Amino acid sequence: MEVVYALDVETINNQYERYVQGSGDQVDDTIQWTEAEEAYLFHFRQVLDDIPLNNRIWQEGMMDAKEVTETEISALYHKDGLIRLSITGFYQMIESTQAEKLIDQTQATQKLIDYYHTVILTSETVIDKMELNYIGVIEGQNYRLIPAWIFQVVTREQTEPTDLEPAQAYDAYGYHVIHAITGERIVEFGGETD
Repeated sequence: MEVVYALDVETINNQYERYVQGSGDQVDDTIQWTEAEEAYLFHFRQVLDDIPLNNRIWQEGMMDAKEVTETEISALYHKDGLIRLSITGFYQMIESTQAEKLIDQTQATQKLIDYYHTVILTSETVIDKMELNYIGVIEGQNYRLIPAWIFQVVTREQTEPTDLEPAQAYDAYGYHVIHAITGERIVEFGGETD
């Protein structure tokens, strides 16, 4: 299991209030959630050979609506039982290939460092997380799962100031994906490398 959220009435009402504030006039702001609607939200990950499948949108550029870039499995459960089960991008395994030697964390990190030596950084950049996952890449009419080291990178950015608001700092999240067999950086869903 990846994450569990307790959706108590206070949290639900607070989050709904934030949603209404961000949505403007298009949302009913009179709704008040009750204790009868409290629930738990579970997020799961598909796992193959003890390696989780990626559950993030990681590729650069545009993607086609039919592309399955991440798996998402969630369940909403409350006192009366299961309310909703949602499974998106779940892979059905057709065949497997021979096991291959993977590069280790140190080698993958060095590949990312080598990449950053070729770019000019204009903001503070931090490697926030690193995880070995399977990612799906298009191969003909099917997807091929390949092992990859996924780095979550956080860049400290700032909005442009306006007449109404000063500049505000925010964190921008991005991903670098390193093929765990070849060591190449994968940048697009079709498996393209740079």
